[in-house]
Amino acid sequence: MSDIVGVIDILSESAMNREEFRAALNGLTYKAQNLTAFGQPNGQKMEIVIVGDNANKHLRLSHAKDLLDVLFKLQSIRQQPFACEKEECVNEYPMRNITSAIKESITEFDQLIEGRVGARKIMLVLSSGRFNKKTGITSEMQLVYNESIVDMFAIGSGYDAHI
Repeated sequence: MSDIVGVIDILSESAMNREEFRAALNGLTYKAQNLTAFGQPNGQKMEIVIVGDNANKHLRLSHAKDLLDVLFKLQSIRQQPFACEKEECVNEYPMRNITSAIKESITEFDQLIEGRVGARKIMLVLSSGRFNKKTGITSEMQLVYNESIVDMFAIGSGYDAHI
């Protein structure tokens, strides 16, 4: 059985439009509906990380009462930037892009999921797939993928996606 962290990209560089964002949420909702062992003892776990220019927001689905609660929480996610004090943001998240956000999420994976021993670790990255420096992002992501113990799947919902 697999544990899943869904990463929703709302970085200004690669922001999804409303249609793409809704499609991303629908995809995560579909995935959650098909977690056959969610909520069972030592069953599957799923968490969501929303990555923005200045901060990450964690949506703790493992604390949900049941699968209907999970589905409600997923569909209640809104596409809006996070606010933080400018000095705090600059110090905590300098030079932030999709690669650095994914690296942070991989580092936090076991804490987010409250890792189960022997579970396959999957990260679903939902993004528009449009990046300003696509060749740099591609090579950085390849390095992250090669070094990671987490299986990553990138879903670029934009029609002109680079991923």
